Amino acid sequence: MSSPMKTEPSKESQVMLDTLKTAVAHALEKKRRLGQYAVVWK
Repeated sequence: MSSPMKTEPSKESQVMLDTLKTAVAHALEKKRRLGQYAVVWK
């Protein structure tokens, strides 16, 4: 019983992902302005 893999997230998941990316971007910008360090990886 295998289901086909979805290549794109659902609309709800995409909204959550976009919200999370925005929150992280704001947090990193705040750290940058305060002169703090952040560790990121890809």
